[in-house]
Amino acid sequence: MNKSGKGVPWVKFSCSSFFRRGEVGDYENYLTPEMINGIEKVTVEKLKGLDSLHIHSSTQTWC
Repeated sequence: MNKSGKGVPWVKFSCSSFFRRGEVGDYENYLTPEMINGIEKVTVEKLKGLDSLHIHSSTQTWC
């Protein structure tokens, strides 16, 4: 699947089903605060120990 939808003859639906505009902070229109916190916790746990970990959120900052 590519953004234009060309070259994929079996695709019978709009590419907008897969692609969003990608605006910064737009996730807040789709996710609850609880969902956001859950994603942040999982991300921090999975990336723990990386030398170049830089995570900034409303609850914590890792540098």
